[in-house]
Amino acid sequence: MYPQAFINRIQAQLTDAEQMLEALSIPPVTSIRKHPIKGTHVDVNTAQGIKWCPDSFYLPERPVFTLDPAFHAGAYYVQESSSMFLWHILENIFDEKNVHILDLCAAPGGKSTLIASWLNGEGLLVSNEVIRTRASVLLENMTKWGYANTFTTHADAYVLGGLNEFFDCIVIDAPCSGEGLFRKDKNAVDEWSEANCDLCASRQKKITGDILPALKEGGYLIYSTCTFNPAENDENIKWMLQNFPLEVVKLKDAGFPEVVSTEQGGYAFYPHHTKGEGFYCCVLRKTAEMDPNKNIRRQKLKFDPIDVKKFDPAMYVKSSDEFFWFDHHRKISGIHIAHRKSWEEISAITKILGGYLAIGELKGKDLVPDHGLAMSIYLNPPFQVVELDKGGALRYLSRKDFLAPKSEPGWTTINYQSLTLGFAKILPGRVNNYYPQEWRIRMEI
Repeated sequence: MYPQAFINRIQAQLTDAEQMLEALSIPPVTSIRKHPIKGTHVDVNTAQGIKWCPDSFYLPERPVFTLDPAFHAGAYYVQESSSMFLWHILENIFDEKNVHILDLCAAPGGKSTLIASWLNGEGLLVSNEVIRTRASVLLENMTKWGYANTFTTHADAYVLGGLNEFFDCIVIDAPCSGEGLFRKDKNAVDEWSEANCDLCASRQKKITGDILPALKEGGYLIYSTCTFNPAENDENIKWMLQNFPLEVVKLKDAGFPEVVSTEQGGYAFYPHHTKGEGFYCCVLRKTAEMDPNKNIRRQKLKFDPIDVKKFDPAMYVKSSDEFFWFDHHRKISGIHIAHRKSWEEISAITKILGGYLAIGELKGKDLVPDHGLAMSIYLNPPFQVVELDKGGALRYLSRKDFLAPKSEPGWTTINYQSLTLGFAKILPGRVNNYYPQEWRIRMEI
């Protein structure tokens, strides 16, 4: 049962409130979005495609994703279909993809992996999460997605607001009261209260005000929530228009009659109209510069360029000449040449946790390959490849003993259906599993 105060507000808010409340009793649908490159290995019913996002599909039932090795390889992402409308927005507002985009409240990574897919190696994405535990989940998912133009950060919005006029687009998927997730998340129902709705609306205002200096004049703010609450949606947009140099942008092609246009120019998704959960979004354009936030600058990081005569990244990475390679504490990493200046600007105010291309750590004469290299779309391994069946792959992903058939001693790339899962090292009489301990499958197989 839903809170009575929520029911009362929905009845006052919508003319078809009873249909909406009835829809909340229907089991939610499950949807996935395939990786542009890795996703070619995923077999799915393409007849159930999602209109506003290519390579995304509804599933007839929800499988146990933990038991699918392709999921761990980053071949697809499980994402709520309504929030995939972001792809349609990006297609409408940009004519080219060499742009800087910030996903401000990015964990666990649904919108960030979508943006990374849309950019497909062009431009730059900064994926940020202020809560440290959630930032680690975000970094895991961005690592699995495998692009090298996606910096992951853990910073407050005010700190990133010090990147004056830096981004062409900022996505704020604001922390909200979560009403749109009621039928799939019992915790969202239990935590709901009118006071919490008011608190969320205030927090959303602060986040927006703190980050706006980082948006270029003429750049786009994409504001979204997963709630039906007008105070967190249209009323917040009205407040933004009154307090900042912003104007609402109507999409050239809204294109979908089941998506409801709101009074302030936003787009609302209701479960009795669309095959998905509740979602709200609005696109705004910044019309003038703003005073930058004043931040304490971090000490400038120093990176030692590697000597390619002693260590050649081309042995491990495709298109290695596109990167600036450096040795930091014996760890070999690369930043795309086009983003080296951006790296310096961002790392001057906050630490970049990952997203760049990590090859591995030098230990003596041996290179211990980084798991991010296994996940990377640039991987060009000099190692032998061991192809495992599903049972063997799940044992590897659980960090249990597994058989490595027809393998020679040395470093090995572990694959499942031509998808790279990670690395192992074959030794006489045993196999060392290098799948990250913190990512291992914990459930019984």
